[in-house]
Amino acid sequence: MRVLMLSLDRSLLGDTASTTDAVKRHRRYAAEVEGLHIVVPCPPGYRVEQLADNCFVYPTNSRFKEGYVRHAIREAVSIHRHEPVDIIVAQQEVAAVGALMKMKIMRPFVVSLHGSLSFPEWNKWGIIKPFLMLVFKWALHQADAVRAVSPYIAGMAEERGVAKEKIHVVPTPVDLGHFRTVNSLQLHAFRRQWEGKDVVLYVGRMELVKNIPLLVDAFSQVLGAHKGAHLVLVGTGSQEGRIREEVAKRGIEEKVTFAGAVSPDRMPLYYHMAQVVVLPSVSESLGKVLIEAGMARVPVVATRNGGAEYIVEHDRTGLLVPQKDAAALARAISRLLGDKRYAKHLGNAAPPILKKKFDYEHAVTQWVQVWKDVAKI
Repeated sequence: MRVLMLSLDRSLLGDTASTTDAVKRHRRYAAEVEGLHIVVPCPPGYRVEQLADNCFVYPTNSRFKEGYVRHAIREAVSIHRHEPVDIIVAQQEVAAVGALMKMKIMRPFVVSLHGSLSFPEWNKWGIIKPFLMLVFKWALHQADAVRAVSPYIAGMAEERGVAKEKIHVVPTPVDLGHFRTVNSLQLHAFRRQWEGKDVVLYVGRMELVKNIPLLVDAFSQVLGAHKGAHLVLVGTGSQEGRIREEVAKRGIEEKVTFAGAVSPDRMPLYYHMAQVVVLPSVSESLGKVLIEAGMARVPVVATRNGGAEYIVEHDRTGLLVPQKDAAALARAISRLLGDKRYAKHLGNAAPPILKKKFDYEHAVTQWVQVWKDVAKI
């Protein structure tokens, strides 16, 4: 089976600003098929990348975003002419390109839903957003199958009229073993820079949907009872400037570290040195960082944002709090910082539960099987 994939993940093109493990994941997908060709709409400056003998990533190198769709289709058609594909797989943001490709080359089309279907990141387009939402809904209904990374996202797809039998819940593969242990000498050296600090860790993009200002607000309240607390923010994004302003406004700059982008290889060190991992999002399709933290036996606090409820069992593997409630978030963080025994109990309970639900190989084979079923191979 030959697969044509449409993705916005520039880490597949070697973008070092990303902290995802996407390259490893797509190499694993490629091992299950004859060929995997990935088209990534992007600005100029990238080159074709080869991830495996049968896996290539093609940038559009478009000068303007308005050209992303046209150039992605042109690249995809060229790939199909040289090596006919059996199926088209598209991320939700480029679902319309996948639907248009289905019409152009007459191949089945699958869309992968991995984020909020209200697309808050499209708010910047203003009055154009309703039109974009209509196009997305049209594309969603052209799909022969829909992959949702959690039951929460599956429910959102059903609400938008997708037939239940078309929807397959397949979580994003997470390399659970990668986060379970770390080199003790490396961890000891890494912890020295955080000596005497109770680290509250956030990992993820710095975007509106993540609601990091809520965490900053909650953390400033935590400091009243826990003077040794220190907030570490891992990631980058369009909201970083605003978050820095929020930190400065509260006069807690010395209590907050902006760690920037961290490579996947170093992420286990951050989890293992943290006392608590927090995810304050307004909406999460899954919340993969909660799985990673759980495998590192770090207790987590998350808002009830859809995906978190699929991962965290409240008062068993972590704590769940209402959205947009800084006081509740502060109380949960303070509870874990103040009761080490309880925090350790939650952390130790997570790995066996997560292993049953999020096995890496099972998720890979599930997702590839959807492709095979749709392509009738």
